[in-house]
Amino acid sequence: MTQQQRHGSQVFAALVALSFCITLFSKPANADGNERLQVPDDPDIQAALAAGNKIRIAGTGLHSDTYPGSEGTIEIMLNQGETVERVLLYWQGFTCYEGNATPEYDYSINVRKEGQAVATEYTTDRPIGEHVADDSGADVTPVRSFYNGYSAVMRYDLTDENLITQGNNVIHLSGLDDFRIRWNADDPVKCYGDDGRNGAGILLIYSDGSDSNVQLVDGHDAAWWQRGGSLGRTVPVRYDFTASNNDRYADLSMFISSVEGSQSGSDRPSVIAIKVGDDPADAIYDVDILQSNKGLEWDDYIKSVRIPAGVSYIEVEIESATMPAGDYSSNDDALPDPASFVWIASGLSTPQDSIEVCECRPKALTFRYVGGSCDASQHHQDDKFSCDGMVPNGSNIEVMAFSSRGKSGKAGKSETEMEILNASVNPGGYFTINATEKGRLPAQAEIKLVSGDYEQLLDIHVSCSVPLALGDQFGAVVLDSFVAGDQCGGGNKCKKHDHKHKQPKKPKGKSEKGKKGKKGKKPHDHKHEHKHKHEHGPKKQGGKK
Repeated sequence: MTQQQRHGSQVFAALVALSFCITLFSKPANADGNERLQVPDDPDIQAALAAGNKIRIAGTGLHSDTYPGSEGTIEIMLNQGETVERVLLYWQGFTCYEGNATPEYDYSINVRKEGQAVATEYTTDRPIGEHVADDSGADVTPVRSFYNGYSAVMRYDLTDENLITQGNNVIHLSGLDDFRIRWNADDPVKCYGDDGRNGAGILLIYSDGSDSNVQLVDGHDAAWWQRGGSLGRTVPVRYDFTASNNDRYADLSMFISSVEGSQSGSDRPSVIAIKVGDDPADAIYDVDILQSNKGLEWDDYIKSVRIPAGVSYIEVEIESATMPAGDYSSNDDALPDPASFVWIASGLSTPQDSIEVCECRPKALTFRYVGGSCDASQHHQDDKFSCDGMVPNGSNIEVMAFSSRGKSGKAGKSETEMEILNASVNPGGYFTINATEKGRLPAQAEIKLVSGDYEQLLDIHVSCSVPLALGDQFGAVVLDSFVAGDQCGGGNKCKKHDHKHKQPKKPKGKSEKGKKGKKGKKPHDHKHEHKHKHEHGPKKQGGKK
């Protein structure tokens, strides 16, 4: 079947009504998302953005050195009280072959929900973005990019297929066999690499009754430090929203492909730079966090971004760079060769003005798993909170909880004092800790997150003698909601709180490797300014691109 790509301008009215907008910098707008991300022009997606509150993503790498390739599997949850507004499927790849003077892309993808015997093929009629000759829009002729191949991003609207229903949805994705960059005699020019299939992902726009606003941009924006023009860097995306009197937290979700893997290579530095308002001290730099966290050649990026009181915008850019900056080379192994990549989609959910703070010890806490190191913590607990270890970004986790005596690693009573709902959690998913004794949680709770050989231990003070605010981030999880204990005399004993965020004290003597001692390539969450120095040099022999 063919998906009709519809055009319209209704999004502007919706954006004005919701008092937010997205701004793209440096390059004039194109009709398509060619070397930029832009607001989708489909009126159904625009209506979903106006009606929805949140975004949830789940992707998978599809890179393989065999044809046909194997399936990639994603899991995406629809919780009780959430309503689907739109289900968007994205995929990206490279192709070498040029037929009839146009690139031979793969416009079809196979989708099979767990329990279905046969996959269904879905076909779109055009890319939503390509690498083109002139990024200003004057010449939209596709030209070769990485691996000497053509590059494109596709999108298909799966909403009417009813694949995403209440509960956990397991979806298998396959196909894309026409995305190939391995040279053969039929190709008019030689490409290099072993596979053009980078991956695919589902982006869910949903409503949950909250007062959050949601924004989305998508397209094709590739970058590599060694190239000039539209391939030299990405176009920053700016999200504007109404300023608040309080600190709050926005949820940022992105798809990125072809950063690191068996084809693109290892040790591929990158920086996700998030400018939060005009104060450089509030900026966030996620360094080397893109490492094919959803399988070879695909990354899901989920981030809870603190929005200080008075701030009315954030600006996001993905950079082919290191931090701190230095000399780069693609033929000298002693120097870093920052990553090339394709930025596919970026969505932001921003809550309205109020922040709820618990003032009576709760009997239930619900957390959202967003990923992040101990350094990503943003909370109001000062030294009442401690964090140790890490779980790899984008990995699934198992959750355990114990009462604590106040120091991470020194558990008190066993986990029988608490129970975990949804103990197996995917990125972007939720879990709840419920009290099983006395109608309230212990004063100090230790939460253990486990992913394979990695562990992160979070020791959180939950008696409310220090603030416990919705949106607080503790390592890899964010507090989403709470229920007051039986002793609180009815109601949630919460108030709308005008408070300014306190930077957490960095844990002393804490390691960023997991408790079981397994070391991995460590991403960093930096909070300071940086500059880049780009040194151009000849390509490394056998290098990526």
